[in-house]
Amino acid sequence: MTADCVNQESICEYFEILVADSEPLFFQLLGEVQTPRVYLNRDMVELGRIYAGIRELVSADTGKHKTQSLELVNYGNLPVYFNWENINDEERAIARFEPKKGVIAPKKKQKISMELTVFTGGAIDELFMCDI
Repeated sequence: MTADCVNQESICEYFEILVADSEPLFFQLLGEVQTPRVYLNRDMVELGRIYAGIRELVSADTGKHKTQSLELVNYGNLPVYFNWENINDEERAIARFEPKKGVIAPKKKQKISMELTVFTGGAIDELFMCDI
């Protein structure tokens, strides 16, 4: 038996098994389909004044941006695979994440460090992607 589910849901099905020369048998199938539940602790990082060509580090452990640290939190009951997409555009910006990819165990957190170097002046409005 295979159950195809896309969304989080509960399953409750009754089955009848026909048995030769006997009464049919019945059983109930109960299940809960779960999906990954991951949260990023912030939706914005405020770097303040930074300079073109100078590497900025956002890390919970070191640097002037410690209070801007990033953390992925797995609230679900399933291990979650993550993969940050680095930006490597030498005309605009270079962004790297550490760890870039990995697995977060159920009910656990993963600290993320971000290294950012911009090459042009002006306001920075970048969107960084993390595949879950």
